[in-house]
Amino acid sequence: MNQKDVNLLAVLLKLVENRWLIIKIVLSITLLSLIISLVWPKSYKSTVRFFPPPRQGAGFPGFLGGLFQPTVTTQEINPEAILVILRSRSLMERVIRKFNFAEIYGNDKMEILLKQLASNIEIHEIREGGFGFNPLIAVEFSFIDENPERAEAVTEYYIHQLDSILKQLNKERAYYTYKIIEKRYRENVKELQNAELNFKNFQQRFGVFQIETQMEELIKQVAELKAQLVQTEIQLEILKNTVSRDNPQYLQLINQRNAIKKQYAEMLREVEGTENEFFQPLEKMPELALQYAKLFREVTVQNKIYEFVYPQYEQMRLQVEMQSQGIQILDPAKVPTYKYKPKRIYIVLAGLTFGIFFALFVVFVKDFYESEKRKNSQNYQYLSRISASLRKDWPFRKSRHP
Repeated sequence: MNQKDVNLLAVLLKLVENRWLIIKIVLSITLLSLIISLVWPKSYKSTVRFFPPPRQGAGFPGFLGGLFQPTVTTQEINPEAILVILRSRSLMERVIRKFNFAEIYGNDKMEILLKQLASNIEIHEIREGGFGFNPLIAVEFSFIDENPERAEAVTEYYIHQLDSILKQLNKERAYYTYKIIEKRYRENVKELQNAELNFKNFQQRFGVFQIETQMEELIKQVAELKAQLVQTEIQLEILKNTVSRDNPQYLQLINQRNAIKKQYAEMLREVEGTENEFFQPLEKMPELALQYAKLFREVTVQNKIYEFVYPQYEQMRLQVEMQSQGIQILDPAKVPTYKYKPKRIYIVLAGLTFGIFFALFVVFVKDFYESEKRKNSQNYQYLSRISASLRKDWPFRKSRHP
């Protein structure tokens, strides 16, 4: 039998000799943990699962079917903002005041109340593919409270407030976009009316002139470019107050606008200065024909802009009036019928595990003390003095003073 076997047998012997002490300690701590789990106040959790508002931008494709196709959109709230709103101080303060948590938590300091409330909130993000960088597709919000009815009421209030905030923010952004488009629409209506009136007066005074087919086609292309330029400028106006100046989308639209301006200027020069075998340029036309062509071009341009702006104006007007897109509830909050905390089995198992280790610690300390006592070693002297000092301070001993 080797030394290792002898040591193991010695340890086993000590455990057997102190078995009743071990059993008493383990049972006492386990019983104490059971009592704690029984008297620990019960907590209930109410949970709601919902989808973020669908992102729906109002828009339509660009003209020419070519290189540039900007889209006028409403800059709606990003679904990620839901997480920020749910954790926002302003919303938490509303909840504290609504349900009088200062009285419930027994504290009137807002900072402490905010921490206590936050400790009872659980937010679980459900993302596409389950990864943190993927788009948010759903949110699970839970509130924990000792009162099951209050847990359900707070959860419902939280979601109602979140829905109201999202609707209000989206409506404000839709209204901002609407006002930009409305301004450009009213400008276009006025310019179109003036162009049509001038064109009509000219025809009534001088009659109708014939414009070459190719010239007419070029004028239509100029009108389409002008309409697309208006489209890009509206989108830039919308983005200007919603994104930073170094935003990639904003910078891309700046480049598109500049490119369209350049192409528009080149097209105007082609219409006014190009001469070939099919038609004379505007600058070489007789005075009346020149006036007629320019008036015709202005009417065509304003009509093309109107074809772009008016449908978008009507769509945004309806969107502002009917803005009601909020979160979509998948599983509504309900009054919980089974406690969420405490987890009694876990508390008892933790007590049992701690009791076993503590009992072993007591046995080995006791064995070490008795061994040093038999030897009357210096360690024993130290331990005796420590024990005597502690006994003097024991709160249940009689006072040392008469």
